[in-house]
Amino acid sequence: IFALHTAVSSLGASLERKHAEEAIKLNEARLETLLNLNLMSTASIEELVQFTLWQQVKLTGSEMGFIALCDAAENLAAVHLLIANQIRSIEPDSAEATNPDAPWQQLITSRQSLTVNDYADSPKRTTSEPERLVLRELNIPLLDAGRLTVVAGVANSPRPYREADITQLNLLIQGMWRLLQRRQAEAEHLRLVKAVEQAAETIVI
Repeated sequence: IFALHTAVSSLGASLERKHAEEAIKLNEARLETLLNLNLMSTASIEELVQFTLWQQVKLTGSEMGFIALCDAAENLAAVHLLIANQIRSIEPDSAEATNPDAPWQQLITSRQSLTVNDYADSPKRTTSEPERLVLRELNIPLLDAGRLTVVAGVANSPRPYREADITQLNLLIQGMWRLLQRRQAEAEHLRLVKAVEQAAETIVI
């Protein structure tokens, strides 16, 4: 009995060490991803969104994911979907994008995070590719001063989604949104500068 107890204790300690090592490696990967995202100051909006999408799927160990951007009226402005290691953009006014059962539309309507880890008994099908089943999913909205700006999600991690996955997804989307805001501010600044220069050229002295 003592030997059995010792073996069980040893196995438990070994599993704890393994989980701790995995957590450390994952945290390092998350920090590196956030650092790389913040360094993408010259990337296009498309590049920023696609980088974030790749990383949110990779870091959560998921099979698929999406990022959808909303306009000032909280209407769908752009959708990027990653399935089978391929990213594609969906026209925001297409039937696929406006399907009320699509996860981004459900998030826009609810404005609430969703984590489901038990679709295995009754899996649902993706709206974009009905032959694909969703066994578990994690979806979040991002609000800025009360306005819905981005909705994002991942699906089909081989393990249940945990609080750490929710935190990671939120941090990634927040980091991306800050860069997008900075890019929009820079574009607006350039527009104003050009407008002032053009106005100055029309002044006759």
